[in-house]
Amino acid sequence: MWIVCILVFVPIVGNLLIGIFAAKGMAESGNGAAGFGMLIFGAFFFGVSALLIIYPTVKLTKYATNIGILQQTRSMSDLAAALAEQRRFWKFYGIIALIYVILGLVFFLLMITLGGIGALAR
Repeated sequence: MWIVCILVFVPIVGNLLIGIFAAKGMAESGNGAAGFGMLIFGAFFFGVSALLIIYPTVKLTKYATNIGILQQTRSMSDLAAALAEQRRFWKFYGIIALIYVILGLVFFLLMITLGGIGALAR
């Protein structure tokens, strides 16, 4: 997952560089706001994607570290620490899954509504 995190940051940097050059070119032609908007949107999109990958990666890394310690100590407190990290990982992905399901339902209902309005308009 750390490799994926690094691979997500490559487009962020590339997008920022392209956005800077695009904003400069658009500013010279009088459309600077559009270039700046493209820069902000791209950075926001890739930044959110990176955060959605980094947090669970950190939790899994802590879980793996705690499992390594648990193998050496066989302590119940180390087991509790490892299970707490695993619980946080799955709680995060449960919340993300719930958000995606809700957004999917909203999108589905929106498409049905807009399709019905379009059909009635004819």
